[in-house]
Amino acid sequence: MALKTLLLVLVTALAGTMAADFSGNGQLRTLGLLPDPVDLGCLTNEGKWTTDEAKCGTFVAFLFDEVNFNLSTPTGACGMPWWGDGNTYLFKCGMAEGQIFAKYLGDKPGQSPIPGRDILRYVTAYAWSTSGPSPPAPSDEPLEIHMWRGSSKDKGRPIALAWKSLA
Repeated sequence: MALKTLLLVLVTALAGTMAADFSGNGQLRTLGLLPDPVDLGCLTNEGKWTTDEAKCGTFVAFLFDEVNFNLSTPTGACGMPWWGDGNTYLFKCGMAEGQIFAKYLGDKPGQSPIPGRDILRYVTAYAWSTSGPSPPAPSDEPLEIHMWRGSSKDKGRPIALAWKSLA
């Protein structure tokens, strides 16, 4: 595991032309989708949605190329395990092995559902939701998020995940 991490750091450091989004240390910010892309909080180290800034997690993103990357937090790697109850995938951190995420580019390079922001994508999905009311109040427990599918399991407003660099 340490050798893989070292190689990813070296590749990222040598790739001077890569975009700054989704690389290094940062937060995953939850943004409302258009027409009103306001900041609606962040994800915790476990990958749950909170509006309590004190609970925002610190993510490390390792860019493989200009689009693909993986994420980890102090609790472990981030991935998308299957969530049978909702027939979709959860966003979760603290796993032994992570998965590859990508920037959402739309139909043209640089295109995003939120102009001026690179958005996290998993396979073809870039919109996320919860099974509870959202956004959570700062005093609420952080909420699990899953791929938005437009079903009755999706409560509240669909969100996108954007990067905020901590470097």
